[in-house]
Amino acid sequence: LQKHVKVLSNGRVLDLGTGSGIQTLSLIGKPEVKEIFAIDINESAIKELKEKTKLNKKVRVIKSDLFSELDKKFDTIIFNAPYLPQDFIEGEPIVDPALYGGKHGWEILERFFLELGNYLEYGGSAIVLFSSHTNKKKIDEFIEKNMFSYNVLEEKNVGMLETLYVYQITRSQVCNSLLSRGVKEISYLAKGSRGMVFKAKWNSNEFVKTHLVNKQMIDVVIKVKLQESKADNRIRNEVYWLRKSNKVGIGPKLLFNQEDYFLMEFIDGMFLPDFLEKN
Repeated sequence: LQKHVKVLSNGRVLDLGTGSGIQTLSLIGKPEVKEIFAIDINESAIKELKEKTKLNKKVRVIKSDLFSELDKKFDTIIFNAPYLPQDFIEGEPIVDPALYGGKHGWEILERFFLELGNYLEYGGSAIVLFSSHTNKKKIDEFIEKNMFSYNVLEEKNVGMLETLYVYQITRSQVCNSLLSRGVKEISYLAKGSRGMVFKAKWNSNEFVKTHLVNKQMIDVVIKVKLQESKADNRIRNEVYWLRKSNKVGIGPKLLFNQEDYFLMEFIDGMFLPDFLEKN
């Protein structure tokens, strides 16, 4: 992790789960790094790192549970996460927040990815370490559900049964496109075999091409094509039929679209099985 952190870190840096401060201390002398926030939930670790860095004005050391005590955005976020599944002795869980990421090992990382977008600067990246014991497939899923993409910087076998991964995570192209059009508060709704659906808010004042007369923040739905989907024309097809149906006053209004996604008006309603049962 440190090898990649030294190369890729810049601007305002957040060292989340700093522990002994190994990443923070290695970045103090890097000119591209202007400010470092070192965060940990462990009181002893915080006290020790404050002592080590007390003469350095570049570093701020804060006790925090993930992002809970922060109100800034960062160009680089480093997370050496607690990633092991919970261990037990005689039926009792072993408590060590530095090692265990929850019952399955991925719960802390799930929280991290859910909040990451609120603290990452536009164009920024996160550098994250986790283990094959954490469940790589699950981590990849969290990244996709929160509209990020990843680059595997390194994977390393550290024993017959374990591989460590270092990911660089950035916002997906779709996410960047939506943010540039004033779409905010994007959250995962559902996943199908060919696409993912997200709910968000959109201020139509920030984008001229809209079918809505009322210029205000509204609830919207985003449909995104899955990268692995072979149905290349799916988004184009849905956009075509939405336009056709909108002309006769049917369906949610299509607001705008690109090749891999479209954005439409959110219409509240009942889950279909509930509707059928009730009626």
